[in-house]
Amino acid sequence: MKQLEEAERLLKKAAEDECLLDQTLTNEKVADATWGFHAQQAAEKILKAVLVSRQVTYPKTHDLAVLFELLSKHGIGCPVAIDDLDALTPFAVALRYDDEMDSDFDRKKARALVAELRSWSKSIVK
Repeated sequence: MKQLEEAERLLKKAAEDECLLDQTLTNEKVADATWGFHAQQAAEKILKAVLVSRQVTYPKTHDLAVLFELLSKHGIGCPVAIDDLDALTPFAVALRYDDEMDSDFDRKKARALVAELRSWSKSIVK
């Protein structure tokens, strides 16, 4: 029961990030680095919720590839490609304080990725 409560807490926190994503998707005043940070955070929390719901211990990390590998190691298939997930990882730390950013960041694609993770998590965290 404790794992389910923690998973639900993480999904609730991810939903808060997702709300911000939806409210600022087309707002050019919100920097891509800031927007991407919340996309990364939502994805991270969703992956951690799935892991904890399956009683998988994860390290303190913002690296989505590490979390993806843990899912794979424990036979939990993720519907999102590791490369797509890993593209969000730099937003967790590196791009928060760096003005240099790839100009072809696609917010709609990132939002769709997080939405796919959210949908998938609902089938696992019960």
